[in-house]
Amino acid sequence: SLNLSLNRIGDDGCKSIIEAATSNESLTSLNLSATAAGQGSTMALGNLIRQNTSLTHVDASCNDFGEEGGAIVSEALETNKTLQHIDVRMSNVGENHESAISEMLKSRITF
Repeated sequence: SLNLSLNRIGDDGCKSIIEAATSNESLTSLNLSATAAGQGSTMALGNLIRQNTSLTHVDASCNDFGEEGGAIVSEALETNKTLQHIDVRMSNVGENHESAISEMLKSRITF
């Protein structure tokens, strides 16, 4: 688990952390909430979601990914089957993308 919440590391810092986490096989939870990440981090976040098979939880809330970032996350989730939770609230990804992300994750919940 890696929690960088409330550390204002910005786009460059977030991108570096995300790129390092992409190939990490033991990390199950990554919290990048309120780290001042922006659209510059979204491609790396998309790659992380597509390629990492150990992460089950990602918190990327309270950042500024924009609608394009929301689209990147939504598309990446289509290929990822291990992520159970991703939080992008208050990251300006747009309601349509928030809904799409929510629906994709709902289908993975088993009781």
